[in-house]
Amino acid sequence: MLKKIALRALDMCDAAYIVMKLSVILSCISLSAALACWLSCKGPTVESYYAYCMARELTNLPFALLLLGVILSVCLEDRFQGTSLR
Repeated sequence: MLKKIALRALDMCDAAYIVMKLSVILSCISLSAALACWLSCKGPTVESYYAYCMARELTNLPFALLLLGVILSVCLEDRFQGTSLR
């Protein structure tokens, strides 16, 4: 199953592939930054409240980035492959 997904990703047009790749990279960076914030704040205390809130929001960001990346990638694929729904 994963092999089919990887082969399908390689058959995408260049612009859609770049968008998908960048959204995955940005999601990984966001999760790494969230992990760094979690480790630096050492739990929800008064002194580290802002770092804790930032880490909590950074854990929600990758889902939005991946969703937008998938939507934009599909739109680009339709636009450049000529398979528009019109």
